[in-house]
Amino acid sequence: MKKVCAFIMACALLFVFSGCRAADLLSGFLSSGKQKAEYDNPVDEWRNEQGYASESEARKNAINWLLSTADSGDRSAFAGLFAQVIANKESFSAQVDSFFEAYPKGFSECELNRLGGTGGSSFEYGDVEHHWTDSYTCFLDGEWYYIHLSFCYQNTKAPDEVGITFFSVENLEAFALDESYSEDVVCRIADESQVTARLINGRGFVFEPSPERSVTLEQMQDYLEKCDNMQELTQLIGEPNVTKKYSNATGCDYYYELASDDGSPLYAYIVAGYLSGEIYFGHVCSDEKILYNVTLIEDS
Repeated sequence: MKKVCAFIMACALLFVFSGCRAADLLSGFLSSGKQKAEYDNPVDEWRNEQGYASESEARKNAINWLLSTADSGDRSAFAGLFAQVIANKESFSAQVDSFFEAYPKGFSECELNRLGGTGGSSFEYGDVEHHWTDSYTCFLDGEWYYIHLSFCYQNTKAPDEVGITFFSVENLEAFALDESYSEDVVCRIADESQVTARLINGRGFVFEPSPERSVTLEQMQDYLEKCDNMQELTQLIGEPNVTKKYSNATGCDYYYELASDDGSPLYAYIVAGYLSGEIYFGHVCSDEKILYNVTLIEDS
């Protein structure tokens, strides 16, 4: 009798473990057989494969597809990248037409310099939303351009909001004008007759030329040793070439053009109090970036 019971228990254990193994094998077979569908573009994939795309993957796909479809002139494919809430707007078709009328082709072949990005996520009662905003500069045919885009790559509560939500291409002069846009897709190309602009520290600014003034880095360092505020500095060398006050900052940015030995763009970048004029700190920068290895103001 004991032998019979032992045999039954052994068979039961074998069935349990065999069944578990079979379930594992069946699950693995089913998951391996599930293939991701083919989509015409990444936005269709975001809509149908919610949560599949990572932020870095979505970011790369968004800019690459926008520029490649724009360069190809395929307005339908380009428009298909935008979120339905944007594409369903009455003015959207006209916006796309205006974009292509101004758009200079070739950006998909350019080396893009990513200025940075910002994004966010929300999680509420089981619903998930991810969005991102990116900015780039690009040098094409002897001219600088700025590219900005915003997109949502997951929204389980409102799938119509998934896709590109804003896209702009501006040349240096248009960017320096710093105009706000009501459009969702826009290409603005301004010329030098509208504004004098310079690329400084990777950004476009309205620039006031000072051909009569020539200040070297060494001279600027000496001036800043003598001056505690912008009022004193302007009395010595005149007004800056660029003055920029940002709405969310208590200080103000000032740029002076510096004479360089090799003729390359060089600027003194000074941050001072907007009302007091007190000089807080300063850097030396080129047209594209701050030169942290060059000292403008010695630490006190």
